[in-house]
Amino acid sequence: MTTGRLRISATGLELIKSFEGFRARAARLPDGRWTIGYGHVKAARANLRVSEADAEAILRDYDLPPIERAIARAVHTPLNQNEFDALVSFVFNIGLPAFMKSETLLRLNAGERLAAAEAMAVWRKARLSGRLMVVDALVRRRAVERALFLEPMEGRLAAPSALIRPQADISALVLAPRDKPIELDAAMEGEVAQVRASETGAPIDAGGASAPELAARDVKQRLARVLGDGPSVRVSDEPSVEEITRAISALADAPPPEKAQTPPRRSRVIDDTEQVRVGPEEIARALADHRAFMAEKRRGRIALWAPFALLAGLGAVVALWGVADWAGLLGTSYPPGEREFYAAPFLTVVGVIMFGVMSYYLYRALAEQDDWPPA
Repeated sequence: MTTGRLRISATGLELIKSFEGFRARAARLPDGRWTIGYGHVKAARANLRVSEADAEAILRDYDLPPIERAIARAVHTPLNQNEFDALVSFVFNIGLPAFMKSETLLRLNAGERLAAAEAMAVWRKARLSGRLMVVDALVRRRAVERALFLEPMEGRLAAPSALIRPQADISALVLAPRDKPIELDAAMEGEVAQVRASETGAPIDAGGASAPELAARDVKQRLARVLGDGPSVRVSDEPSVEEITRAISALADAPPPEKAQTPPRRSRVIDDTEQVRVGPEEIARALADHRAFMAEKRRGRIALWAPFALLAGLGAVVALWGVADWAGLLGTSYPPGEREFYAAPFLTVVGVIMFGVMSYYLYRALAEQDDWPPA
C-alpha cells in the first residue's frame, strides 16, 4: 500500500469517463473557456474535434498526472489502488485547491479512512443560474467514489445479518439533503456547453424565483405529464394555490393514465396510480408522524454537539477552580503553599486545554449541520 508510485487504473479511468461524458467537438463554457473530450479545458479551442481514443489519452496522460502527483505529496498515509482511484476521480471533480482544504484530506492524514470517505459526500452542490443546489449527478458520483474508496483489495469483510443487526443512526440524517436534488443533463452536442433539466429539456433558469414558486412550477409540470393538457384541468405558467388544489383534486378523481399517455423514457412517473382520497384523519396522522420525526431529528442533532458543550463547560470550571485556588479565593493561605505551586497550575492548564479543545470540536459540530439551528 504505497501512494507515490500509484497511477490510476482502468477502473478509476472508466469511473471518471462515465461521469464526465465524452464531447467530440469543443464547446464554449459559460465563463468563456472551451472544453472537449472528457472534461479537458486547457488546450481546448473553437472548432476543435477529437476521437474517443485521443480524448482518453489526453485524460490519462495529460489531465490526471498532476492530480496523481499532488495526491502523492498531500496524502501521508498509505493508499491501496481502489482508494487512490476514488481520490483521483474526487479531486478531478472538485479541484486541487478545494481538496487541499477539504475534510477528506484532513481525516485521511489522521488515519480515519471511514470518516474521510463520508466527508466526500458533502461535495454535492453546484451553483446554477446563481442558485446553490444539490445536484443528483454529484450525489451519485460521490456515492460511487465512496464505494470504490471503501472496497478492500483483499475482499470484503463479512457482516452476517443474523449476527450483526443494523440500528438507525439518527445523526446520519444530517447528511440527508433538505432540498430535492436537481436532475440535470449536460448537453454533449453543440458549440455551447449548456446544462438542462432532465425532465423538461429546458436550460436551468431560476429567474429569481422563490422556493414556493419553484415548487409550484414543479407541481405544474408533474400534473401536466400525468393528466395531459385536456380541457378538464388547466394549470397556468404561474399557478396559484387554488389552481394547484383543483389540479390535485382532479388527479385524485382521474382514471389511471392510458398507455398512449405514457411519459417519455427519461421522464419521471408517479408510482402510486391508485385513486386515493385523503381525509382529515389521515392528514392529522401524517402531521403527527412528521412532528415526531422532526423531534427525533432534533434530538439526534443535539447529541452531536451536547457532549462537547458539557466537556467545554467542565474545562472552564476546572480552569477557574485552579485560578481561584492559586489566588487564595477558596480559603487557602497567601502566599500560596507548596500544594498550590503544583496543584493550582496543573488544574489551570488542564482546564484551559480541555476548554479550548472541546470548544473547537463544539464549533465544528455546529458548523457541520446544514440547517443549524433546527427550525
